[in-house]
Amino acid sequence: MDMKEIDMEPTPRPGIKTDSSQNLTPEDDTIASGTKKKGLKKSLSKTRGKPNSEQSSSSNILSETKGDLDPLPVKPPPPSSDSSHTSEEDNLGENVSSYKILEAFKKSVDSRIDNLNRQFEGLADEMSSVQAIVDKDIKMRSLEWAMDNVTKYGVFKYRHAKIEPNTIYESADLVRSVLMWFRKGFGTPIDNDIYISDKRWENPSAVEKELFRDKLSEHIFQLTGRKPRLVRKNGKFIIHYS
Repeated sequence: MDMKEIDMEPTPRPGIKTDSSQNLTPEDDTIASGTKKKGLKKSLSKTRGKPNSEQSSSSNILSETKGDLDPLPVKPPPPSSDSSHTSEEDNLGENVSSYKILEAFKKSVDSRIDNLNRQFEGLADEMSSVQAIVDKDIKMRSLEWAMDNVTKYGVFKYRHAKIEPNTIYESADLVRSVLMWFRKGFGTPIDNDIYISDKRWENPSAVEKELFRDKLSEHIFQLTGRKPRLVRKNGKFIIHYS
């Protein structure tokens, strides 16, 4: 009777997992442990070479934050009493120099203004002199023309109460004499015995005398175009060019 080899390995029951490592021999266990160590070393080397996404993102945030932050301002040390005293002296010196500059500028401006005023005064004097010369020339020309045409304009007749009282005089000769004195720069006194009337009087009235003065002024005005000026002095009238 042949004896069959009996399989002593237990048959696993359905639904129950068995651990194959329990049935490993010592040699198989050594091989398995070596394989595990090699796999662990490879995973560690991969981890060291390539950091995970969380580590890289945190390092990027830190680098960006460091770039955006401004450096803190450093406060300068407070000035000492010596430096403040020196700055006050410097400011005082600057103020004094500025005042001197302004004072010198003011003196320069005042001097220029004085020079201009003197120049204007001299110019005004020159203009006055020129105007006086022009006025005198106009006066001489006007009087010369009036003397040449004395018989053509404004002639009138008058009487004298003392000198030939019966004679009637024409005003041309008297007016020419008055104009001559005007050319010399003088006035002419008017005789109180001259009057205008149709009748002869030894003592003419004030109205008749006044009529003569008015006629004389009108005659000169027609010849010269300028109204003469009458001035009463010591009871007598003096007639002037203007």
